[in-house]
Amino acid sequence: MSAFPSIAPPRAPSATRTILVIGATGKQGSGMISALVQANRQAKPYEPLPYRILAMTRTPAKYEALKTLPGVEVVQGDLNDPPSIEAVFREHGQGGIFGVFTCLAFPGLGKPADSELAQGKLAADMALKYGVSHFIYSSSEQGGDSESGPSPSHVAKMVIENHIKDLGRTNPSFKWTVLRPSFFYENFDGVLGAVSETLLASSVQKGTKIQMVASEDIGPVARAVFEAPGDEYKGAMMTICGDILTPQEVNAIHKKVTGKPLSRIPGFVGSALYGMNAQAKNLVMHMERVHQLRLQDAAGYTANGDAARRAYPGLLTFESWILSKGKQRGGKRDKNWNNLTMKELLKGET
Repeated sequence: MSAFPSIAPPRAPSATRTILVIGATGKQGSGMISALVQANRQAKPYEPLPYRILAMTRTPAKYEALKTLPGVEVVQGDLNDPPSIEAVFREHGQGGIFGVFTCLAFPGLGKPADSELAQGKLAADMALKYGVSHFIYSSSEQGGDSESGPSPSHVAKMVIENHIKDLGRTNPSFKWTVLRPSFFYENFDGVLGAVSETLLASSVQKGTKIQMVASEDIGPVARAVFEAPGDEYKGAMMTICGDILTPQEVNAIHKKVTGKPLSRIPGFVGSALYGMNAQAKNLVMHMERVHQLRLQDAAGYTANGDAARRAYPGLLTFESWILSKGKQRGGKRDKNWNNLTMKELLKGET
């Protein structure tokens, strides 16, 4: 039984499921919308669309183009303004929103994550309060369940995860799933990609394998979770991983596909970055820890990863990502897409 009173009338069941996408204009949110739109485009002309997609943003006027996609509506909501979020849920009534996909903006490596923490809790609380049938939270690979990690954002994500679990324990009808994407392939793009390549190649111990995934694959996994029958993924913690490679294997695959190695900065700069920037060092240590945990509990990590692959078998490997969306076809990222800058990295500010 919900801990919150019903303050909006229930909606009648509909063949079209309403999905609220929180973080709709980010990489993962855009992938979620694309996955749902694909389902809508596959609907027969005489059938209702499978999904009504509520793309939430603080500035709807900037994203009018989204309205041209089948089934997409742009709604205004600011996670730093709880009343505006509640207004979105209240407008659609008790049980009117079938599913919520939540991906929060990364504040930056090492930067405070108080807002991220509050936003994640708010999204989960509203989903419970308004009778959402399935709540999905996109977190990150944690390497266990300890409330510690390489950055405040990792810690905030774990606290949010535990908050969601607590809601489920006290409200057994609350259906939730946590997705844990691993290191994004996109981190090897552009100038900061050169930093990532050099940092990992010079700092990660030989033989350490890093779990990686394409950001665009999170949406199809989430759609498959929404569409799964019954309670197959209720209370599931799903690591999403398309490939597991050493930095040397990453570089070799890139050279094989494109004919040239990944871009790098001078090795001494990478070593200096590791020595001077505590957050960069913590990230490398986190990768080492996850690698060791995976070796020690191969069955557990395999089970978590297999759940995501079972939900969506089309996860891109690093090689297939390069071929389809990566550097060979000139794939580009928005400037500072991951809230990191070279200046801050080298000054140890992030």
